[in-house]
Amino acid sequence: MKSVALIGMIAMAGVASAGVVTFEELETQPFVFTQTAALRNQIAGVSFSGPGAKDGGGILNQVGGFGFEARSGEHFLAFNRGAVSAYQGVGSPIDPQRITFDTPVSSVEIYAATAWDYDGNEVFGAYQILAYTKDDSLVAVASFKNVGLAWTRLSLTDSQAFDYIVLTETTGANAFAYDDLSYVSVPSAGGAGLLAIAGVFGARRRRA
Repeated sequence: MKSVALIGMIAMAGVASAGVVTFEELETQPFVFTQTAALRNQIAGVSFSGPGAKDGGGILNQVGGFGFEARSGEHFLAFNRGAVSAYQGVGSPIDPQRITFDTPVSSVEIYAATAWDYDGNEVFGAYQILAYTKDDSLVAVASFKNVGLAWTRLSLTDSQAFDYIVLTETTGANAFAYDDLSYVSVPSAGGAGLLAIAGVFGARRRRA
């Protein structure tokens, strides 16, 4: 019985795991930037940062006038490059947006939408995902064009694990948002070590 339990534990240690962030984790949020702050470490498994110490996307309610509803729930990670959108007088909802994972990942997916302009016209943005290891080495790049009011899937997968991504809107669009982040964590080094132990353990059992 002990050997069966050990083998089961070893098998679980070597399996990749998935994570999901819907931006509903913090419950009801305001619909204007002046009543909130840039998202940081409030969601388990990931952390967020922007180009400055107080900058980056903030979670807003969908009724804030972006021209689209949240892809799921009623919140999304929002950005506005206009100066009037400062967070409570400190920091701004501007990109690039860095998302750092607690454990290395092999793939990431997030949805983007570009807000309409002040006259109610649809704006089409372009987005880029850069994937890096923790020593800031660039692993992979993915680019996406013609992203308007409809939520568009952005994704990146690479054979080399990465520790964080940087999201950027590259056309200069004023306002935009991301929603429904998902990612796949790679098996830990400890899991690989346990698998090696399993091989030794099995060999010893066969010789016994």
